[in-house]
Amino acid sequence: MQNGYSGEPIRNRLVYYACRAVGGQKVKSGRYDKLKTCIISFIFENASYDNKRFMTKYYIASDDGKKIRKYSDLLTIVEVNLKYYKSMEDKSLNALCEFLKIQNNTDLKKFRTKYKCSEFGNMLYERYIKVVLDKDIMEKVEKMDLYQEKIQLRYHSVDEAAALQRRESEKIAIKLLDVLDIETIAEKTNLTIKKVQALKKKHKK
Repeated sequence: MQNGYSGEPIRNRLVYYACRAVGGQKVKSGRYDKLKTCIISFIFENASYDNKRFMTKYYIASDDGKKIRKYSDLLTIVEVNLKYYKSMEDKSLNALCEFLKIQNNTDLKKFRTKYKCSEFGNMLYERYIKVVLDKDIMEKVEKMDLYQEKIQLRYHSVDEAAALQRRESEKIAIKLLDVLDIETIAEKTNLTIKKVQALKKKHKK
């Protein structure tokens, strides 16, 4: 997400990172045909200039004064503008955009309900919970000027996030009871052996 710059500085930043992605590759004996295609994507809450498109792609192009033609497929820069997002056929891109547009606890609950059967949606949600639980990361974020407003919009307190994570771990543990031993389940879910034993006892009933 990029909100701290606008206009020329952000466009230069996109080009800078794109060039690094290409220039950072090693070329052996002039084998430039082996260079990997690089796609650099930036996601904005508001576009870097007056762009009213949801997605814009930029390529290296040639201009002979009569026509602009794509010069190379080696480098593509993609701008995604969340302000103009509308649902698409790409389910993963929908999940990502809707996740990034979350502003409060109600939005998060709606996202969780809508994407609970989506592997990618679940991954985004679980990564978020993991970050909220990491005190070191949260302390660093709190010190960042660009995030002073966003930091007030924690969708869950640490205690609530821990409870959510614990319930998810318990669900996973129950599914593993018939295929793994208690010690292995405890290791994989970060639950105590005592807790897994209690789940097993309850599950048998």
